[in-house]
Amino acid sequence: MLRCISAVVSKRGFLRARLLSSYTRPHRSAQDLYLYEFNKKISNLAKNGRIDEARALFDQMEETNTVSWNAIIRGYVKRREMAKARKLFDEMPQRDIVSWNLMISGYVSCHGIRFLKEGRNLFDRMPERDIVSWNTMISGYAKNGRMDEALWMFKLMPGGDVVSWNAIVTGFLQNGDVARAIEYFERMPERDAASLSALVSGLIRNGELDEAARVVVRFERDGGRKENLLQAYNTLIAGYGRRDRVDEARKLFDQIRFCDGKGKGGDGRFGRNVVSWNTMIMCYVKAGNIVSARELFEQMMERDTISWNTMISGYVNMLDMDEASRLFCEMPNPDIYSWNKMIAGHAQIGDLDRVNDLFRRMPQKNLVSWNSVITGYEKNYEYIGAIKIFIQMQVEGEKPDRHTLSSVLSVSAGIVDLQLGMQIHQLVTKTVIPDVPINNALITMYSRCGAIIEAGKLFDEVKLQKEVISWNAMIGGYASHGYAVEALEVFKLMKSFDVRPTHITFISVLHACAHAGLVEEGRVIFESMAGEFGIEPSVEHYASLVDVMSRHGQLEQALDLINSMPFEPNKAVWGALLGAAKVHNNIEVARVAAEALIRLEPDSSGPYVLLYNMYADVGQWDSASELKGCSEQVCFNSLSKKSSEQVQLQKSSKHEQPKKSSEQEQPKESSEQEQLLLILLLWNGKTLINMKNFFATGDRENDANNDVAAVVSVAATDFAAADEANNDFAADHRADSAHLDPHADSEESIDRRNLSNTRSSPFSASQQILSPAVIVSSSGNTRSRPEREHRRPLWMRDYVSGEDLSEEESYMVMFAAADDPA
Repeated sequence: MLRCISAVVSKRGFLRARLLSSYTRPHRSAQDLYLYEFNKKISNLAKNGRIDEARALFDQMEETNTVSWNAIIRGYVKRREMAKARKLFDEMPQRDIVSWNLMISGYVSCHGIRFLKEGRNLFDRMPERDIVSWNTMISGYAKNGRMDEALWMFKLMPGGDVVSWNAIVTGFLQNGDVARAIEYFERMPERDAASLSALVSGLIRNGELDEAARVVVRFERDGGRKENLLQAYNTLIAGYGRRDRVDEARKLFDQIRFCDGKGKGGDGRFGRNVVSWNTMIMCYVKAGNIVSARELFEQMMERDTISWNTMISGYVNMLDMDEASRLFCEMPNPDIYSWNKMIAGHAQIGDLDRVNDLFRRMPQKNLVSWNSVITGYEKNYEYIGAIKIFIQMQVEGEKPDRHTLSSVLSVSAGIVDLQLGMQIHQLVTKTVIPDVPINNALITMYSRCGAIIEAGKLFDEVKLQKEVISWNAMIGGYASHGYAVEALEVFKLMKSFDVRPTHITFISVLHACAHAGLVEEGRVIFESMAGEFGIEPSVEHYASLVDVMSRHGQLEQALDLINSMPFEPNKAVWGALLGAAKVHNNIEVARVAAEALIRLEPDSSGPYVLLYNMYADVGQWDSASELKGCSEQVCFNSLSKKSSEQVQLQKSSKHEQPKKSSEQEQPKESSEQEQLLLILLLWNGKTLINMKNFFATGDRENDANNDVAAVVSVAATDFAAADEANNDFAADHRADSAHLDPHADSEESIDRRNLSNTRSSPFSASQQILSPAVIVSSSGNTRSRPEREHRRPLWMRDYVSGEDLSEEESYMVMFAAADDPA
């Protein structure tokens, strides 16, 4: 029988020998089967990270063996719980060489000289050592940069194998000694598939891409094994791709022959495998050449999941979701990465309906899936939807990680909900150790919600972990809440710590200068952008500097700055100048700014109305009448796009809102057409409109800079009665306009993201559009307007009841309609 087994070993191999030798062993006893089954369960649980369950099962066993103990120790070592592993190791009734090697590998895998010494102590105490023991210690010394000790053990070991040599070569590469790595590679008596690949990838990591190519050429010339050479070629192609040398990568790819189906090229050389194709496609995708990537993809004889996912990722990166969706539908078996990538892509283009559909149909979700949906909602300002998904995530038992919590903190900042933000902060302290992104999100949340003191405390606690985002959040928080001096002090402190500011930093700092009236300092900071930090000012920075100068009366200088801009000014720039010209009653500058805004947006009535008011204030009724005709035409041209049914509905004070889906419960911003319709409905010779930054423009650029555009912050007077200079409503208008300076209290303006605050008005913009002779109170009742009285600012007082508005009611804008002069 033994001769038979020996013959089989020599001819058929080791596995066949084991099969035959099993017939020579006695049958396993019931106890052996019991141990075998329990050990198998323990091993599987430990391998899958379920070490607590594995330990519970181990403790229940009536009888254990060395395999049982080793399985539990392996689980603890895998989780780097070396104290628990060592306690079990010391309690073992009997150890084998596997037990010792497990403990040594665990110690040397942990970074730190203390763990390395523990591993060496165990190595020295071993009753007997095998080659695994020696290789483990050599690798441990090499990974910790102790190459002298690694070489000493390498020379001392009784007989090294290819793994020993690979450990030395890899150690030199990890420590940046490229020359000695190549030297030991060339001295290797035998090389396996990992040898050449380790050297090539190590050289690439050290920036020696050309040297890696020369090594591959020499290996091929010296007759190296073809399977080893193919792996090295694939590694080298990936290296060229990472360095954006795509043409050289393709040249190398073309040198690999087409495979004949048996792993060999047509001329006997090695053939391309699926890894070769995938690697080259990845190079094209990284370079943004999706056309060439698709051509290769179509040429592939066989594709795997990575092939499909690489192409889908390429189209998602290009935001070509139509083509990505087509490939996704054609993909044989999309995995969870495919689903997550499609969700992230649709979220990037704002298609949240498709995001919801994909998320609902996913056969399996992981934490990345939940985070992708929450982040998608947050980035698209659908904050209520993000909160709902976060709650659903908790209900379904998925634990949030730091990425989840960072996104939800951004949601809290977006809707300016301090209570929600504080609850998430408590969750952060209980579940994760705050890192830099979490701290940045917390600082941003508290500063945007007005809790500046709390934001400052967090900012001070961060200390050495501060990033530029932390500084920007603190500066922006101070600036947006009127603490201009504090914002500038933080900016100076930021520079003293040698933290390089970004373009966002300068927008916040210039905003602070505008509030503090620091015109010269604002100009100096603006000039330092290019001179000191090499940041070319953008149109946003010019708009901020125009705001700084024009707020404080330097209108001509601001106009000169606009004329000297290296690019065309946008509506933010002209809006800032127009608003300031209105405040300082400079009709000439206002006319220039208004004409520029009209050229940029011919259908916008805002410039007409504001300029009309200025003419009316100084009694230039001829100029005002000319504007009236133009403004009427703009309104009617824009409104012609709406159906007569919608216009009729808007005229009614009891206009019903369409039902909103659960994903769209936020109040919507008013569109330009709704704003124009408001002006038309309240026109009719008896209207006085006062609005203080109620309608968001939909332009984040303008909202962020508190610019005057369209009908934002417009005080519109009675056009029909304006021909009579002594009209009472004109006097009322001038009294009210003093309270409606869009620059004087811009920190009180309602940002469009604040409209989704849970404390905001229960009425949407279109519900607050009134017919001429009625007014809606905060309770929603429609009543007739009382006799005219001395008015306080409309955002502070309810004209119907005469009572001051509460904090919640202050989010509503009350429209007062005067009696018909006739």
